[in-house]
Amino acid sequence: MQTESETVRIPLEITRTGRPAVWESGGGYSNTGSAIIFTDQDGCPPRAIYIKRKGHLACENHALIPFALVGWVIKAKHHRGDFEIKIIARDFERAVNLDERVAFGKLMYSYSDGEWYPHRPPEFLWEALMAAKKKATTYHCRNPVFVSQDSF
Repeated sequence: MQTESETVRIPLEITRTGRPAVWESGGGYSNTGSAIIFTDQDGCPPRAIYIKRKGHLACENHALIPFALVGWVIKAKHHRGDFEIKIIARDFERAVNLDERVAFGKLMYSYSDGEWYPHRPPEFLWEALMAAKKKATTYHCRNPVFVSQDSF
């Protein structure tokens, strides 16, 4: 099991204007699936600067979000409904490394084998957590599920 203070690398995309951003992505297959969801500091959906609508969409990148708006990252994956979830807090003390296209976070909560470690995450993250599970189980998901409605 991973520890609470483990540092996690968050892959970044660099926009045309040179700003760091992240992709909400994922979807489900017949028996498996995964998703990456981002929230602001308060657990609310962030505003996307781009929503992919053409090309191959199934289980791919769906919404591009400026990294400046990100406070939390939720990674979910499942096999036949048995979930593993990681909730990562953005590390505001460490700088974003644009050369390596990576940002840093700290693993705060993880879920596997039906249990949360070190304890259940705060209530304000539950809406995003449910969105991550929905995206990971939506067969060939083609749309973002947790971005602000004014992004559409």
